Amino acid sequence: MFRVRRFVVATWMLTSTVAMADTQDDAIATTCPNAQAWKTRMEKTHPDQTAEAGARRDAGKTFTQPAYREELHRRFLADKAARDAWTATRMTPEGWTRVKKVDANNQAWFKPLFTRNGYPSVAQVGERGVVEAFYLVQHAAENTTDTAFPISMLPALTDLTKQNLLPKADAATLIDELLQDEGKPQRYGTRYSFPADQSGPRLEPTEDLAHLDARRASMDLMPSADMTCVMNVVGERLKYSL
Repeated sequence: MFRVRRFVVATWMLTSTVAMADTQDDAIATTCPNAQAWKTRMEKTHPDQTAEAGARRDAGKTFTQPAYREELHRRFLADKAARDAWTATRMTPEGWTRVKKVDANNQAWFKPLFTRNGYPSVAQVGERGVVEAFYLVQHAAENTTDTAFPISMLPALTDLTKQNLLPKADAATLIDELLQDEGKPQRYGTRYSFPADQSGPRLEPTEDLAHLDARRASMDLMPSADMTCVMNVVGERLKYSL
């Protein structure tokens, strides 16, 4: 059983990370027109949550901790490079081992900092730094059984979503990750697995399925049926690496 990581479909959720521009995107747009329409609609609804919009707001500002901001950026780029390499090589176990090494290195750096000083602020590191810090926390949570630390970050992350500094969809994926780590059903249906028999993606155990789409909509996530379509396309890419 292969559990898909959130990064695989980052471009099909409202996030401020750089989208994966490859043939998978084209296949999803062609095979899942409702998902493509949702993505376009959300981009129009939340133009302020793109990386470009954040960069414009950061431009010309002076930050109280510029070295901190640049170190977050350097580590975010290392995180992204490792995951890009993993997806480019059909998501092999060897590639994921390299991803885990990067995550562990990043967590060893940011966990004591965030624990001691709190989650970084816009005044300290800008909007870019605040968002990149989230991805370091979220990705490290995929590779650790220590849920206490990311749980301690949730109040700050929830506050960022209220300020439109972090997409609600991103917070939803972290919440699902942490619930699963605690052996509980996920809440927003962001997690899928791919059985070794290649029978197609399966939604991981999820609470109250009757109201799932309402919860997803509240977090700016596409309807579950459209997400399953997207995951079927992702599954085709995974077939020969399982």
